[in-house]
Amino acid sequence: MSFIYKITILYKICILHSFFIFLFLIIIGKVFYIQVIDYKKLNNYATSLWSRNLPLAANRGIIYDRNGVVLASSYTTYDVYVRPADVEDYKKVANILSENLDIDEKEIYEKITKSSYGEIRIAKDITKEVVQSILKDFEEGIFFTSNIERNYAYDEMLCQILGFVGYDNSGLSGLESYYDSYLSGIDGVGLVETDLKGDSLPNSLVYYEEAINGLNLELTIDFKIQNVVQKVLEKAMFETNAKSASVVVTNPQNGEILACATLPSYNLNEIP
Repeated sequence: MSFIYKITILYKICILHSFFIFLFLIIIGKVFYIQVIDYKKLNNYATSLWSRNLPLAANRGIIYDRNGVVLASSYTTYDVYVRPADVEDYKKVANILSENLDIDEKEIYEKITKSSYGEIRIAKDITKEVVQSILKDFEEGIFFTSNIERNYAYDEMLCQILGFVGYDNSGLSGLESYYDSYLSGIDGVGLVETDLKGDSLPNSLVYYEEAINGLNLELTIDFKIQNVVQKVLEKAMFETNAKSASVVVTNPQNGEILACATLPSYNLNEIP
């Protein structure tokens, strides 16, 4: 065997050896990237594939006048869902929900037996009393989620000042918008493990993170003064046939706003 031939063989072995080392380094690098650098992203993606989360809405903070009179507050309503994969008796579930929700039993039955979705919403914005009534004859596959609705105790009073919230319960105008980050709170979540079809796994780990309610807001407004100002302004508008009118009452000692009214106004509880 010639010397040149031996060198050629050795050269080829070195190249092949280098190739395998290079390939090994690429694999190690990829493993490092997946397990260290991209771990959080991939872990969140994997979690989203094998689990379902149920939102738990936080209570929005209350808005008071200076003496503790509630001007804006929140109340809880509930949505009713059915997870078909967990239902043992479809007819019984349809019957229970129909009796409590005043929805045609056949309509509910068709929804929960023919839908391909993991969860089906049957009704929205029901009261706590209705939920308790359903729970008396509870069947597997029925579950609820909570929603927070906003209520303004005096309809049109201080409408331009208080503002209002949107469908997602976030402030859209006035103080509701300006102090939204304080009033809104932090929603919680309930997490349940599922299979590829979205069916709940038996004895699956359920993760629960409680919602953190929003902070309350106390105004310098005095409800009694505001109420008087509102009535006087309405009377003045009627007697003078004015198109609009505004009044601001302040404390001369420190400049605090005790009342603020503008007409025409609108009902905060009837925002479309």
